[in-house]
Amino acid sequence: MAEQNNQTPGSATEELNNLINELKQELHMDEPAPLPDRTPAPEPEPLPEPEDEFDIVFDDAYEKPEADPEPAEPQYAVPQRRKRPGFFRRRRDSRRHKRKDSLAMSIFGNVIYFALVAAAAITIAKFAWLCADDVLALTKGDSTATVSISEGDNLNKITEKLHRAGLINYPWLFKVYGKYSHVEEKVSPGVYELNTQYDYHALVSGMQGSYNRMTTTVTIVEGKTCAEIFEQLEQDGVCKAEDLAKTAANYEFDYDFLEGLEYGSANRLEGFLFPDTYEFYLTDDPESVLDKFLANFDERIDENMESRMASIGYNVREILAIASMLQEEAAVPEEMPIMSSLLYNRLNSESLRLLQMDSTVFYAADQMGTTFDTKLDNPYNTYVYPGLPAGPIDNPGIEAINAALNPDDTDFYYFATGKDGFNHFYNDWDEFEEFLASDEYVGNH
Repeated sequence: MAEQNNQTPGSATEELNNLINELKQELHMDEPAPLPDRTPAPEPEPLPEPEDEFDIVFDDAYEKPEADPEPAEPQYAVPQRRKRPGFFRRRRDSRRHKRKDSLAMSIFGNVIYFALVAAAAITIAKFAWLCADDVLALTKGDSTATVSISEGDNLNKITEKLHRAGLINYPWLFKVYGKYSHVEEKVSPGVYELNTQYDYHALVSGMQGSYNRMTTTVTIVEGKTCAEIFEQLEQDGVCKAEDLAKTAANYEFDYDFLEGLEYGSANRLEGFLFPDTYEFYLTDDPESVLDKFLANFDERIDENMESRMASIGYNVREILAIASMLQEEAAVPEEMPIMSSLLYNRLNSESLRLLQMDSTVFYAADQMGTTFDTKLDNPYNTYVYPGLPAGPIDNPGIEAINAALNPDDTDFYYFATGKDGFNHFYNDWDEFEEFLASDEYVGNH
């Protein structure tokens, strides 16, 4: 036992190494590799720069290493990894191409955007110019057009008439202007002559004053009735006959000579529409038209005439009734004072109060819508009703009125029209009947 305990250390070490080797063999382990060389790897040679930064450069000097047939032994040192110049250059150039395409698309998009903005701006500017040209009449030609504005025309109707006349180009634009400038309240009925060079403001102003309003000249001859005058005025484009008749019957005109006249009758103003030449606005309102007649009559009946009426005991309407019969019955103006004397003689007679004027029967028949008949029961029929008729039977002229105020001094009570076209006057019944039986009387054929 002692000998065994006294073995040398060298023998023990040797046994230990042998044991380790056996274990390695069992475990199939190789000898540990030697420590790696820490010497730094040489720097790779720089690659030449490409002529174009967008060209793909391939390194022909680069050779791909062949694969090792057997795996290399593990190395503990991390070797310097060699870069592949061609591969990374291709990736960099690809990014450059993408940036180039993106830049091109961006430029193209901006060009399209600005082109659209410019086109929209031009369109808006052109539209604004056209609107401004219509409102301000900047480039419109010089021509005139007639526009007739009727009573009750609203903004739409006024706009339609202006557009149809060629005075405005954009009705919707004028309606906007008219709404905020209160065109309906400013425009007056009438016929206006307007110019295409008028701007919107001038057009509206031209339809509310008398400067651009069209007129017509109308001559009313003596002896026409109110109904005939109304028809003439309608034919001349002044006013509708129906509107004139209604206004004459119901409108309250401020004249003293109309006081006491009853309302409601279309011939209420008979005798007061003084015959003369007038200038009326086309499509005028009936009040203005009739007032022009009455104002003229008021000027013609002066203070001397009024004094004469008072001296002979007749009012203005009665004098007009006498004058209206003179206007109808006298063949020539020179006969009017003689005829006037005959009428007064009859009016002042106790037995010959019936004036028996055919003209009054015709008027009564016309009022009643029937034919001539001396037996018509109508206050205008002087064959049935004594004294003056119910009112004037026409609108007499100034000569008839003067003759009614200043009759001749005669004793005539009878008259008849001869074939010569003149009236023949008599103060004796027998002489009068003898004339009626003669060939000189127009009634005998």
